[in-house]
Amino acid sequence: MNNKSLSRYEPGSSIPPADALKNIADALGVSSDALLNDDTVSIKDKELLKKFQAIQNMSEEDKSSGNKVS
Repeated sequence: MNNKSLSRYEPGSSIPPADALKNIADALGVSSDALLNDDTVSIKDKELLKKFQAIQNMSEEDKSSGNKVS
């Protein structure tokens, strides 16, 4: 899954297909239901959490260009 797809899922401008949703849930260590609910999702992988926080802090331009998060 690429950053461009992920950047569309976060604001809700695109909905991931079921297989992508499962892959995201597996990567985060949560159930698909947890992603579909408005409840807070707990991310246990601290390095992954840092990457999501970095993406969240990126400008919209950087998000849409798919710049790599390290």
